[in-house]
Amino acid sequence: MNCTPKVGHHPTFGVFLMAKYDESFKLRVIQQCLREDISQGEVARQYGVDVSTIRQWLATYRQHGVSGLRKKYSHHSAAFKREVLERMWRDGLSQRQAAALFDIRERSAIGRWERQYHSGGLTALEPQRKGRRPMRLKPCTGMLKTPWPKMLDHYTI
Repeated sequence: MNCTPKVGHHPTFGVFLMAKYDESFKLRVIQQCLREDISQGEVARQYGVDVSTIRQWLATYRQHGVSGLRKKYSHHSAAFKREVLERMWRDGLSQRQAAALFDIRERSAIGRWERQYHSGGLTALEPQRKGRRPMRLKPCTGMLKTPWPKMLDHYTI
């Protein structure tokens, strides 16, 4: 099977797994797109990347430069999410344009925030805890049948 270096194929299951692209790969793709003699579609086919992914990289690159191509791990407050949504609605921006403007790398984030806001208002935009909930402590009942002072009577010092 002819796969690009960033896509893996497991012969047993026939499933394609997509890995994250590194900064140098994205920059190579963008530089090729910025040449006037080749279209984004041709570059997408050449590198085996979806053209919408390339458009997102280009928009982020134009807005934030090379730093926009680096990995970014962030959690956004409800106030930030509301600011993004209000700017998008006020200026008539698309989700992609708003993501590029505010340097939001997760594609589906703004759409999810919009759904959450419409269903539950500002409180629905609050970051949710991830992982398992902590165990509740049960009250200790019946463990000590004899009160502490009486238990100590058995011991002499």
